[in-house]
Amino acid sequence: VFCISYGYFVYDLYKNIFHHGGAAFIAHGIFCIIIYSVFTFQPCGQRLGIACLLFEGSTVWLHTYAFLYYNGYVRLAGYVRLIFAMAFFVIRIIFGLYITVEGFDVLVFRKIFWKVDVSCCQTWPVSIGLFLNILFHLLNFHWFGKIVEKALESVKSGQNIATLEKGKELDFDKYRNAALKQGKLE
Repeated sequence: VFCISYGYFVYDLYKNIFHHGGAAFIAHGIFCIIIYSVFTFQPCGQRLGIACLLFEGSTVWLHTYAFLYYNGYVRLAGYVRLIFAMAFFVIRIIFGLYITVEGFDVLVFRKIFWKVDVSCCQTWPVSIGLFLNILFHLLNFHWFGKIVEKALESVKSGQNIATLEKGKELDFDKYRNAALKQGKLE
């Protein structure tokens, strides 16, 4: 599982550097490669690494939403959009907070002991991994705030939260297309 995911992040980083990514996407790719490298190659980090990898479970719903929307299934895409928001909250906020606290309890405070001897883990890679985990967790709070903001904006405008007008450009395409027009992307 780690090898497939690791390969995806290397591919994604390549794609963002050479084709159509901005600085934020490039930084995300680099940090993902670092955090999964740290957790994959530390005996005590594999449990945390696979738990952090589960955060990507919400991404499946985001891409399914875009796929359905661009293929004309606007109503169904709208409902998948709601599932994405709920999955993001449960996986990245609730579960993510649990994993972050557990990581510190095990690797820093030594309050919880697994069947793995954590004394064999080097301090600096684990510190980097935990620091990046906190950064990603804060980023998840930021993005969830954006998701809630978008939902509230839809409610205030009287628009059905679950649907979009057919043919309307999605937010992540607006950012990419604006960067293309400014010559920031190829």
